[in-house]
Amino acid sequence: MKNEVIAALYIRVSTEIQAKEGFSLDAQREALLTHCRLIGATPFKIYVDAGRSGKSIEGRTALQEMLADARKGCFNRVMCLRLNRLSRNMHDLLSLVEILEQHKIGLYSLKEKLETDTPMGRCAFQVMSALAEFEREQIVQNVRLGMQERSRQGK
Repeated sequence: MKNEVIAALYIRVSTEIQAKEGFSLDAQREALLTHCRLIGATPFKIYVDAGRSGKSIEGRTALQEMLADARKGCFNRVMCLRLNRLSRNMHDLLSLVEILEQHKIGLYSLKEKLETDTPMGRCAFQVMSALAEFEREQIVQNVRLGMQERSRQGK
């Protein structure tokens, strides 16, 4: 079966609280498995980074394991719920896609309906990766402002 999709599924949550509650990881897992069933893809493995920030790909053991398996040719597509689950850093996202492309592996983001194996998909990917980084910077700014306000109030 030359066109069979063998998918690595990547899920991540940012905080330990989200990881302990499990709802976000479970929701991501179920959405990706459902999509695999719908398109007839075979899930290779679910890679889970629980309680890990999207700021950088450093220190994310499941992501690093997925990249090692990609280099071994274990699958031909990576699926994630949203690009920001892979990373909120544009440089990291572009590097990840470059590594995947070197091994003839496509990336598919379920919510953005984005595939990197077409010119239009790659263009949309680059725009979306910039937006993911922008979103992260906005979150950092909002948290900083909230902390400054709480400090001003003596809390």
